Amino acid sequence: MHTLIADGKAFNIKDSETVMHCLERNGLYVPHSCRQGHCGMCLIDLVSGKVKYKSEPICWEGEGSIVACRARAVTDIEVKLRK
Repeated sequence: MHTLIADGKAFNIKDSETVMHCLERNGLYVPHSCRQGHCGMCLIDLVSGKVKYKSEPICWEGEGSIVACRARAVTDIEVKLRK
């Protein structure tokens, strides 16, 4: 288990859950459509830490961003939600 910081709040994120699931479980909304890493609606900024993907999402912008519906924390992470 790791810590996820978003909007100045800290949450426990399970190794088995995506960043999006953790945020939603804690009342923070991330826009989304496909939940498969294809549409890009759930892109958020990675401030610190590391995430992994089972397979690289199609819509990933690269270093400094993550696809919240597919990303899983490898370390404690801090993210910035896009408005």
